[in-house]
Amino acid sequence: PFFYEMFFRGEALLAVLTVLAGTVDGIRILDGRRITVRSPLIRPRDIVSLRGGSLACSASEGNRIGELWASYLRLLNERPMMAKLITSGSLGGIGDIAAQLIEGTSPFAISIRRACVLIAVNCFYIVPILTFFYALNEWLTRKAFGRRKSQTGLQLAFQLAFDQLLNAPIVCYGFLWVFAIANRLAVGAPTQQNDWLTFYTATRVACAEKYMSLLVQNWKIWVVPQCVNFAVVPPNGRVAFASAVALVWSIVQSLVANQ
Repeated sequence: PFFYEMFFRGEALLAVLTVLAGTVDGIRILDGRRITVRSPLIRPRDIVSLRGGSLACSASEGNRIGELWASYLRLLNERPMMAKLITSGSLGGIGDIAAQLIEGTSPFAISIRRACVLIAVNCFYIVPILTFFYALNEWLTRKAFGRRKSQTGLQLAFQLAFDQLLNAPIVCYGFLWVFAIANRLAVGAPTQQNDWLTFYTATRVACAEKYMSLLVQNWKIWVVPQCVNFAVVPPNGRVAFASAVALVWSIVQSLVANQ
């Protein structure tokens, strides 16, 4: 009911971004049936109270999905890093399983170990490094343009250029190395020094071969979503938004990294 109401009120973008989470800069759970959301997408600084419906319903209404969603929003507000880890890890696992199915793997032969490797990489590498780069991007933007109520086209271009020309190349190259190391540890760490040297040489060659392919795929998938991310999503929600969009990206990462 809430989402239908939002669409009928002409606030489709807010409804969609709220589904993706991280688009709000203030969430307050008032009781089991009402959530108050403060969002920069609503002008002028209105407060939207979501009462009942599929978003925040009580147990008596039997809507478990609404309860889980309300719990996630509470977690995003109270423990944002934990929420990011859950979002990114879950989507990484789903993305890898989807990639295995695309590769022709039987549903009964899905490699749980392979999915867990991508989950671990997302949680222990992707989320921390993206959190750092988004914070750095925001800090540099404020230094260059000051604190403005409305974002200019030049400011958006600055943030996007930082994200895609500095952030993306570093994160993509690091991902290939971290994924290779995690994958190797999952099957057993090398026990001899020569084994480590062999692994290092093979990984360096593999990363060099896969790097440009992964980076180009990144530019194809991420430029438009990141424009939306920097234009309308507040800073504390950008990793969560990126993680939601990253379901497709996780599939691409898994396909490229596991070649």
